[in-house]
Amino acid sequence: MPVAEALSPGPSDAPRPYVLTDPAPLDGRAVYRLRITDAAGRATFSDVLPVGPDREVAAGVGAFPNPARDLVTLRYTGPPALGVEVLDVAGRRVLEAPAFPSGGALTLDLRGLPTGLFVVRVRHDRGVATATFTHL
Repeated sequence: MPVAEALSPGPSDAPRPYVLTDPAPLDGRAVYRLRITDAAGRATFSDVLPVGPDREVAAGVGAFPNPARDLVTLRYTGPPALGVEVLDVAGRRVLEAPAFPSGGALTLDLRGLPTGLFVVRVRHDRGVATATFTHL
């Protein structure tokens, strides 16, 4: 359901910020996704951004492909990540990374892990964001 529309100020080689306010926000947590249409009419979509009750972007992490074989890519949105860990179903840490790179995506090599269900935890200054993935 479209919420609002912002027109481009014109061509640019540099990123430009846009600010929009939802005129009728939902109570609690909501999710937003941008549809970006270029001058030729081609549309692309942003990642889904969870927004918390304080209207700050809430932290979210996703894993793809899911299920994964050799590699899984984690995509994170939210406050700066302080660390990333992958846990098995028993809660044991099986992989860890210090933080996400500036692009918000991190690819992990799963080849040393057994098959099964895993939990990703991303620590940030406001808590923890989690996701699950299956390793085949």
